[in-house]
Amino acid sequence: SHDENEREGGEAVDEREQAPKENELHPSRLRFALVCLLFVNMFVVAGLDIYRGSLVRSALPFATVLQGGTLVIVGERRGFEDSFQVGDEVVSVNGIEVNPGSLGRVNGLRLAPPGEHRTVVVRRDGQLREVETVSVAPSMSQRLSRVLFLFLYPAVYLVTGFLIFLLKPANKPALLIALLFGSFIRPGFIWNLSEWPSLSIIKVIAILLTSLAPALFLHFCLVFPNRSSLLVRFPKLERLIYLPYLLILLPTTVVFTLLYSGYLVLTDFSSVTLQSHLTDLTYCFYALAGS
Repeated sequence: SHDENEREGGEAVDEREQAPKENELHPSRLRFALVCLLFVNMFVVAGLDIYRGSLVRSALPFATVLQGGTLVIVGERRGFEDSFQVGDEVVSVNGIEVNPGSLGRVNGLRLAPPGEHRTVVVRRDGQLREVETVSVAPSMSQRLSRVLFLFLYPAVYLVTGFLIFLLKPANKPALLIALLFGSFIRPGFIWNLSEWPSLSIIKVIAILLTSLAPALFLHFCLVFPNRSSLLVRFPKLERLIYLPYLLILLPTTVVFTLLYSGYLVLTDFSSVTLQSHLTDLTYCFYALAGS
């Protein structure tokens, strides 16, 4: 029995020693350079987003959320309760019809100073109402949210991800978690390719990495801390887990990006609905698989 215990202990040690080797990658200067360039790209995008956010000087007197291609009011500023109500659908602002393809132009109105005249058309109970109002200064919560999501949020994830990669550049789980952290940036700015078109390639790279996050998460779960028995039995699965991304998430992301940039793809409603439903389905698939 003593010999059996020694054999079992030796096998356990061998497994622990083998696990790190399975997750080690061959040193590659090309891979190191590409990942570093990828992080530089994401830092540039985050920096541009911070700069763009710093230019915002005003806001409409209500808060909205995009639901199925429709901008819906979810809260109004004090003093404007008689003009707007929660649940109103924003149809147009200053003659600009509100849809996913025009959100870039609507958001551009925020660069004007507070007090600017705004003509807002809303739909309430099936009827259109035209409201004459003015732009207002961003609220304290909006300013704090801007600091959090424009600066702190991307800075923590990007710096952490880059440091993880630098500390363990030849470790597969470290590489995957580093790329996953690198994909956590605010998505709003990068979707609009028509704004600063000379930087489109930088935005496209950021979009591709951001939409890759679910697959990276699943891949990480399958190799950390040890390789899953599924990967041991089906080695090709390590590459096949990216298939839903290539077939579903990537095409719908391209459609939504073109739509948000002002290019008509299918119709506004069908494009947003397709992108939303398929993206939710893909995220659920990866989440269930990762658990």
